[in-house]
Amino acid sequence: YTNDEIYRLTRKRPDTHDVVAYRNWVMIQYFMATGNRIGSVLALNVEDIDFENNEIRVQHTKNRRPQIATLPSKLKPHLANWVKLYRTDEDGIPLYNAPLFCNAYGTRLVMKSAYDSMGDYFATRGVAWEGFHKFRHSYAANWVREGGDSLKLKTQLGHSSLTMTNRYANLYGKAVSKDVEDHSLINKVKITSGRKKIQPTIKELEKAGYVERHRIRDSAGRLRTTEYIIREIPIPE
Repeated sequence: YTNDEIYRLTRKRPDTHDVVAYRNWVMIQYFMATGNRIGSVLALNVEDIDFENNEIRVQHTKNRRPQIATLPSKLKPHLANWVKLYRTDEDGIPLYNAPLFCNAYGTRLVMKSAYDSMGDYFATRGVAWEGFHKFRHSYAANWVREGGDSLKLKTQLGHSSLTMTNRYANLYGKAVSKDVEDHSLINKVKITSGRKKIQPTIKELEKAGYVERHRIRDSAGRLRTTEYIIREIPIPE
């Protein structure tokens, strides 16, 4: 999603008395904060949100391996308020064994109802509805654009291997090309005159992974020349 679309979807919190609209708004906050799959979100119970330790226990995952995820600080108050208003009993005690996200009758929200309801919400905000998985794509895209680590993204998205995570990285990595042009360490290279003047810069670029140096020798083992490969994206040591 674009920044403008995110702004339109979240800028004004619905009236908390409108349980469906308010629930959808909280769910959008959740998706943007975690990147979880819709199936995992619909399976959450209130007890899976550990407000004390700032953790989310994602019990239902695609690879069937439960996951402990971080409860982001900006999401925490939204979930806490949702639970306080709609997921507690008459005495204000949280309904720990009840679904976190419910329908208007208090029972577990199912996929079709969630899909149709979210589509209606998007229409009221003037944003095209393309399904829940776009939240996940957008989460991954933002992670890559911000320079996040692929291994940590794998853990956050609950991928069983780096294969799918790397697909996101390869797909969205192209979006950072302008930033690469603006911020690459290679921009520090200033060719003046003489090898000694540029040698420290070349060594710095080599250390950072932007330059790869190859010494070319003849059949007798004598050094003939040196070739340099300059990379747009650094290769870690």
